Amino acid sequence: SGLPSWAVAAGGGAVNGYLAGLQGQEFISSFDSNLATGDHDLYTVPTGKKAIVFLHGVNVFNASAGSITAFLQIKVGGTYYRVSSNSTISSGASGLLQAGGQAIGWMVLAAGESASINIATTSGLNVAMNVIEFDDTEDSVYTARKLGSWSAGKNTLYTVPTGKCAIPWGNVVGQFGQLFVANMSGATRRYYVHYVPSGGTADSTTQMTANSAAGDISNNTANALTAVRWTLGAGDALVLDSDAATNTQVAWFNFIEIGHTIVTGK
Repeated sequence: SGLPSWAVAAGGGAVNGYLAGLQGQEFISSFDSNLATGDHDLYTVPTGKKAIVFLHGVNVFNASAGSITAFLQIKVGGTYYRVSSNSTISSGASGLLQAGGQAIGWMVLAAGESASINIATTSGLNVAMNVIEFDDTEDSVYTARKLGSWSAGKNTLYTVPTGKCAIPWGNVVGQFGQLFVANMSGATRRYYVHYVPSGGTADSTTQMTANSAAGDISNNTANALTAVRWTLGAGDALVLDSDAATNTQVAWFNFIEIGHTIVTGK
């Protein structure tokens, strides 16, 4: 198939996002009880490891007498970055928090980085989350992300290295992946996407989504901007156009990087 051995399963893909064969793999269940208001690190990747954190399905239960509003984050370099919209859980009720508002909003984190939650109102939230740890020498499963240094205009999210190609990864390898955006800028932002072949330019000839209200993300909201259904070859880039340079924006995209080239124009 050309895919890494861990990505091959019945039907030719890593079905439902579950993996087999990543070196040093361990399944981790993260559980925290009766959390107070504020920021909480649910799981931190240990030294020598990477981890797939399943932020698309974080189970919560509100054991308090009042409603609880919460949202998911990642912590990188000591800074928290929102990756989900607000969710309000009624007293005595369960809920599901989803990064990017989607069932495939998971992320790969590196050593020292954390999957986190912010509880904005009322103490008493119980939180359970699934994690797959694996050795940091494994470099084929990857999350490209932009956490800062935004420009008003073109922002390169990812460029495929020499001798590699990148296959979008949602629930099934090669089917499609989602490009997610979280906006905390204080106002609605507008985004659109370019697929720039190696040596090309991010302009109307490489544009893949409309510069229109369809690409609007409201303040304090995280959502999937578009499905990415194409394989990227060496030197190809995924470029995201934003209408503002504020650094309180986050974008990410999941894929598998393999040591094969692709032929374009066929």
